[in-house]
Amino acid sequence: MGLYDAVRREEKPRRRHPMWVVALAFAAALVTALGLTISKPQRDHDRFIRCMSDISSSTTYAFSGKFTSLRARVDGQDLRITQENGYALYGKLFNMNATFSRDVPKEDSLRLDYGDGAVLELWPYHLPDGSDRSEGIFVRFVNPEGKTYTYYTDRDTFARVTQCLSPENNPAWAE
Repeated sequence: MGLYDAVRREEKPRRRHPMWVVALAFAAALVTALGLTISKPQRDHDRFIRCMSDISSSTTYAFSGKFTSLRARVDGQDLRITQENGYALYGKLFNMNATFSRDVPKEDSLRLDYGDGAVLELWPYHLPDGSDRSEGIFVRFVNPEGKTYTYYTDRDTFARVTQCLSPENNPAWAE
């Protein structure tokens, strides 16, 4: 055995400290959580745009072909919403921001049936304290495939948004 062999020791594999693994896992979780938090406004905006796209498609369906009107249940009356008023409602909803919520109001809603299986329901909504207004509007839209969007907005009041759906502005639904 040579001098070099006597001095040389067997190298053991280098052992990693388990705290590095824990720190790496924590850092990955933190980056993921921050990414999800930062991207939430964009994801909510994308969901709002999908909702508005579905409402637009259903509104177009309601006023094309054999239907030419939108059926609404307002204060116990069935109304034939005119094309002008149907598109006015869509425009008002489109120009609002949305705060998505799963808490649907318990009261009776104003209900619109688009004829393609889609249903839009609207409620007056008491806004949380600290908002610019005390009342907003709560929206639930179920598209023809059954996808449900529920949100509220503080951009306008229920009365102003639904004015175009009033019995004074639309004829009764005649079977």
